[in-house]
Amino acid sequence: LSAIAATGYLNMVMMLYLFIAVLVGMQLFGNKFQGTDADGNDYFPDADPNDRRPRATFDGFWWAFLTLMQILTRDDWVNVMWDAMRTTHDSACIYFLICVIFGDFMLL
Repeated sequence: LSAIAATGYLNMVMMLYLFIAVLVGMQLFGNKFQGTDADGNDYFPDADPNDRRPRATFDGFWWAFLTLMQILTRDDWVNVMWDAMRTTHDSACIYFLICVIFGDFMLL
């Protein structure tokens, strides 16, 4: 029980980091993971044909939080990064690298 109290501040800092990272991700990539390229090809050919978006998006707070958890646990995070780079700009990888590096540092 005393261990839970001792990690209280660390948990608060981790939740603050997650909250800020989710908001930044929503600002950078919100409603961007959809559409077609200049040639008319789908960005996400394996996505749901009715929705035309992948599951990992930053469209809302809940989905952005789940996507950030996917990035932090390294579960197929590279595909999310490639989707962001394909739909926005190649510099989107900086956000993902910062999330992975600082997220791992916070979890350690």
